[in-house]
Amino acid sequence: MRRIIPILISFFLVFSGCKNDIDLLTNYKNIIVTYALLDPADSVHYVRLSKVFLGAGNALVMAQNADSIGFRIGTVDVKIQQWKNGVLLNTYQLYSDTTIPRDPGTFHYPYQVLYRGAFPVMKDGSTYKLSVVDLIKGTTLTAETPIVQDVIMVNPQSNFTPLNLWDTTNFNFKFKSGTFGKRYIFKLRFHYTEQFISDTTQTSQHYIDWNLGEQDAQDASGNELMTFNTRRDHFLDYCREQIPANVYVRRISGKIDLIFLGAAQELATYIDVGNASSNSTAALPLYTNTVGGYGLFSSRTTTSFLNYLIDSDTQNALIDSQQTQGLNFVR
Repeated sequence: MRRIIPILISFFLVFSGCKNDIDLLTNYKNIIVTYALLDPADSVHYVRLSKVFLGAGNALVMAQNADSIGFRIGTVDVKIQQWKNGVLLNTYQLYSDTTIPRDPGTFHYPYQVLYRGAFPVMKDGSTYKLSVVDLIKGTTLTAETPIVQDVIMVNPQSNFTPLNLWDTTNFNFKFKSGTFGKRYIFKLRFHYTEQFISDTTQTSQHYIDWNLGEQDAQDASGNELMTFNTRRDHFLDYCREQIPANVYVRRISGKIDLIFLGAAQELATYIDVGNASSNSTAALPLYTNTVGGYGLFSSRTTTSFLNYLIDSDTQNALIDSQQTQGLNFVR
C-alpha cells in the first residue's frame, strides 16, 4: 500500500530569508532532508529526500529547479537496517521511484524521486535505522526509530457483547497504550449493506469512519490506561451526517470495528512543531530526529479490533430515530 504524507514544514528553503543572522551569500552548501514513516501495515515503504541550501539568488525561483531541491538518480545511496538487541538482522536497499508525482505548489512538480523498499516492518521490539549517503558530496544522514506496538483493549472487553450506541449515556472506550506510542487517534468504523429496492439481488458494502478524537499518552513507555469518552447517541447523529439519503435502496446495519492509530514520540513532536509554526508569526521552529541533516524518520501503527455487534435497540434506533429514519435502515 502506498502512503505518502506531505512534509509538514518546508525546511528553511523559503523561510531562510526571514532570519537576519543568516548570511544568504555564503558558499553554496546542500544539506540532506528526509521524510519517512514506517508502518507495519505497509508492505512497501518510501523515503522522501530533498535538499535545503543557503546561497545567492531567489529561493522561490530555485525551488522550481529540480536539481536545486532534489538529488539526481544514482547520486544517493539509501538503506534501512533492522536491529534487535544490538544485533543487525537485515539490511534493505531502497531504489529510486518516479511514479508518484509531486502536488503543485512552491516546489518543482510533478516530477519527484522517492526511494522505495519492499520489506516487512516488525512489531517485535526491533529498531530501524536509516542511512542516506550523498555519493557526490560524501555527506551522510542517519536516523533511527522504534516501531509503535499494538494497544490493548480494556473496554469493551470482547466483541461478544453487542454495543449500545443509541441512548444518551456516555460510553467509555478504554485501552492501554502500546510501547513507543505517544499520540492516538480513535475511530469507530460502522459497516452497512445497501440493497436496491427494485432488484434485491444487487447489493453493495459500505462503511463510515466516526473519528472519536485524539489524545496523548503521558509518555511513550506503554501500558498507560487511556479513555475515549463519547455520548452513545452521537453515533446516530454521525450516521445522519455521513450517509446520504437514497430512496432507491434499503440499508442493513452491520458490524463495528474499533481502530486505534498510534504515532511514535518523534512523529507527535514533529506535528506539534508544524502546527505551532503555522499559527505563529515568530521565527520558524525546527525539529529533526536525524543526524547529519534535517527531517523526520519515525513510525506509526494501526491496531484494529473487529466484528463488534450493535444491540437490537441500536438497530431499531437506526430505523426509527429522528436522526436516521430517512436513511431506510431495515432489520
